[in-house]
Amino acid sequence: MYPKIGKLKNSMKQERDRGMNFGEKLEQLDEILKQLEEGQLPLDQALSVFERGVSLIRESRAFLNEAEQKVTLLTQEDGEIPFTPQAREISN
Repeated sequence: MYPKIGKLKNSMKQERDRGMNFGEKLEQLDEILKQLEEGQLPLDQALSVFERGVSLIRESRAFLNEAEQKVTLLTQEDGEIPFTPQAREISN
C-alpha cells in the first residue's frame, strides 16, 4: 500500500470517529488535492479519495451557508448587531 494512502485512510477514519471542524476539513481537502494531483493513486483509490473530497466540499458549503444565514439574521436589524444581555449563572 502506498504510504500516503494509508495516512489518508487513517485520517478519514479518525474524522468519522470524532468529527471535524471547518479548518480540519479544509486541511483534509488540501491533502486530498495533493494526492490527486500527484497522480500516483490507483484508479479505484483515486475515485474513493475524490468521493471523500466531494463529501467534504458539500459539508463545508453547508456550514458556510448556515454561518451566512446566522450572520444575516443577527445583522438584519438596521445592519446593527443586536445585543441582548444574558443572565449569568452564579456559582457558589
